[in-house]
Amino acid sequence: MLFILLIGLTILIIIRELFRRLPQKCKGLPTIPLYTSVWEVCRGAGQVGLYNNRVRPVIEKHGAVNFWNAGQWTVLVTKPQYLNQIFRNEDVIAKAGFYKKVPGLELAHLFGENIIDSHGDVWRSFISIMRPAILQRADITSMVRRSSKLVSIIASQQQRLSPGSSINVTGLVGRWTMDIFGERFLDAELHSLENEDAALETALQTLFTALSGPLLALFPTLEWVFGFMPSRRLAMKLTQQYEDVLLKQVGNPPQKDRTLCAENTHQDKMIYRLQRAVQEGKMSEFHYKSNLKILAIAGWENMRSSFTSLLWQIAGEPDIQRKLREEVDSHVPLSYTDSDFKNLPLMTSVIYETLRLYPPLSQLINRVALEDFRLGDDIVISKGMWVGWSAYGVHTDPNVWGPSAGDFSPERWGSTMDEIKAAVRSHQAAGRYIAFNAYSRKCLGVEFAMMQLKVGLCEMLRRFKWERDPHQQLLISTNAALTPEHCWLVMSPRTG
Repeated sequence: MLFILLIGLTILIIIRELFRRLPQKCKGLPTIPLYTSVWEVCRGAGQVGLYNNRVRPVIEKHGAVNFWNAGQWTVLVTKPQYLNQIFRNEDVIAKAGFYKKVPGLELAHLFGENIIDSHGDVWRSFISIMRPAILQRADITSMVRRSSKLVSIIASQQQRLSPGSSINVTGLVGRWTMDIFGERFLDAELHSLENEDAALETALQTLFTALSGPLLALFPTLEWVFGFMPSRRLAMKLTQQYEDVLLKQVGNPPQKDRTLCAENTHQDKMIYRLQRAVQEGKMSEFHYKSNLKILAIAGWENMRSSFTSLLWQIAGEPDIQRKLREEVDSHVPLSYTDSDFKNLPLMTSVIYETLRLYPPLSQLINRVALEDFRLGDDIVISKGMWVGWSAYGVHTDPNVWGPSAGDFSPERWGSTMDEIKAAVRSHQAAGRYIAFNAYSRKCLGVEFAMMQLKVGLCEMLRRFKWERDPHQQLLISTNAALTPEHCWLVMSPRTG
């Protein structure tokens, strides 16, 4: 009887949401039918499968579509000209996250209001506090040490296996990214690499595994119906547990009448700037927690995704892997600094090309129209409509990148550092390459992320040759991120 009641309530909520939102489609755009989204997501295709199977044939023709997301019709965009209009009109097509999209629900509690999703004076306040810490030039000594530890652990695991056996590197890469993030931004030794059960990395990993089901992604208000079920109670518990573990690691925000440790020599690190902001009344405790949580998620998830994809792609390109190794041997001394990475054109182009095919966030719908907005010549986005983009879509669109859009071709970026930099600037300015977002909301951590990828790859190339396990496929998670959950590689000690 209870099961029948739940099914009935679910159907009623879906019908209510659907009919309440039907008039809110954007006129002048084709619509991806809701039933196709339900079918693809429920059968486990995820956002990437849904895009390839249902969205791509329509959006590559029209540049934008009506697309059901998080309980409402939204405008999903891939046409570069449209993307530029959106990015350049921040005051009208404003950033806004789950805190405003689904207030009171689990994802709103997880992300809160943070530097990525905020707008206006709130965002400008966050930027003034956090920008100096993000842009601060990094001493890569710690990054090199942790990257060397990563390859040592991989080597140790491989030695315990029979020749030709593969290992899943995704978990190790996640622990590596968490340790580097912790030292850089939290001034904390998290010991994730030494301990596979390290609290913060484990909390994030378990949270992402249990975060949301397929129907909840389409109809978040169903959380009110299924909230009492064990799976949902677990997800809510893990959301709170992640926050508790993070705050325990860095300390609760200090009260205004307390003074931060004066003897600390790293006062410009992110955690201390955030804590001082709370002390001085420039940031609320809610915003302190929201920003800490999103920074840790981005620092862990985006780099884990990018580096794992990089290793996988290079594993399938033995000639490029050989050339990368030769480039490192020729230009990077055994004891190196960040300046030694200024002339590695092949490595740089390989990274940009990998991020083109495997953007860490394949899709992001976190903008809302504050007033009616004309997109192109004849599309009007009504006030209150949500707008987003598919990086995966625009990056693999033959209309944008030509017939080879789906191919891995690092040479498309150029053969010298000057050519590569010019190509990146050109593609970003034109709205063709949005792995790091664009314009005023371009990711501030790009330079640090690029350096981390280069250091990690350098250490791997010096220690190993690797190839894909022919019996395994790269398993991508089914959420909006192109995150490899299983990446099986056969590692061999480098000789010569």
